[in-house]
Amino acid sequence: MDNQMQESSLRCNIKKCL
Repeated sequence: MDNQMQESSLRCNIKKCL
């Protein structure tokens, strides 16, 4: 259902972490 939202969150987290 919220596949795009979850992927976006993971990408944001990784980018922020980096």
